[in-house]
Amino acid sequence: MVQNRDWIVYRREDGLWAKKISGAKNASSVHATLDQAENSAREMLKTRDGGKLFIEGFDGKIHSKDSFLQATFQSLFRKRDTSS
Repeated sequence: MVQNRDWIVYRREDGLWAKKISGAKNASSVHATLDQAENSAREMLKTRDGGKLFIEGFDGKIHSKDSFLQATFQSLFRKRDTSS
């Protein structure tokens, strides 16, 4: 289920790729490639409140999903460097 802090990457009618937060009418950014739009959405999720990323394919169906923790909690789960 898509929630209001989740991001959706989709292909626009003009062939460009866009990302938007769920529930928004307009895209927050537009990109030439899927990779650029996906990377932009991933950065937002990593540095903000976390959430889910949904990637829509050319057919409009969700082809992949990914989840991100809140930035404040990410540091708790990072592997510690023990190579001292």
